[in-house]
Amino acid sequence: MRLFRKILLFLMFLSSLPISYTRAEWKIQLFLGKSFTLKSDLRLKQPSRQNDLTFHDVKYSDASFKTPLYYGLRVSYFPTGSSHLGLEAEFIHAKIYSDAQQVVHVSGIRQGKPMDSVISLGDIVQGFSMSHGLNFLFFNLVGRVGTLKNKNDRLDKIGLYGRVGIGPLIPHTESVIGGEEKAQYELHGPAYQLAVGSEINIWEKIDLLLEYKYTFTNAKGIKIPYGHAETELKTSHLVFGVGGKF
Repeated sequence: MRLFRKILLFLMFLSSLPISYTRAEWKIQLFLGKSFTLKSDLRLKQPSRQNDLTFHDVKYSDASFKTPLYYGLRVSYFPTGSSHLGLEAEFIHAKIYSDAQQVVHVSGIRQGKPMDSVISLGDIVQGFSMSHGLNFLFFNLVGRVGTLKNKNDRLDKIGLYGRVGIGPLIPHTESVIGGEEKAQYELHGPAYQLAVGSEINIWEKIDLLLEYKYTFTNAKGIKIPYGHAETELKTSHLVFGVGGKF
């Protein structure tokens, strides 16, 4: 929470700076949120163990409001204060956790023999998560339109935004498979996002933001004990936060 207080103080400082509609506009935004990752297949390959298994429709939870929190930070650039198109860099820290108790259909090869069964995930995979986390670094193209005006008729009271982005996935994956553990940061991708949202001006150049995001990535080559894993992660995000412009 200290970080949030420092950022809020910084945004208040930015709000004291004069507004110009002919020079470039920069925005800094910080947000929290909740994510919902769809069920997906999880494939594990362990050549030295003669394992090549696919766990079908694995469910993931998010624990977005438990430490470490879901959060995001975004920096936006517009050529002028009245520009409708801009560029952004955005970091999102989401999370996924598998439930070892869930019942799944598994098919493939286990210890060199064909397997096609319904089992508890934990019979083979005791843990598969990205708790530190399912991290995205997006570079976005953003479009905006303003609606309503503040009493000074200079600032938009409500702004509507749409953005599309691409960038790397930077997961911290934790896996426990057959009792063997492995955890590490990795670099994968690309990942993609589509987002729509609104910003509501509440004081000078301070805005509240509400946004829906959809992200997609096909994560391949994730390191696990004695091999690697792959899975498609399709995630919806509902986020809320605060930002300032200068």
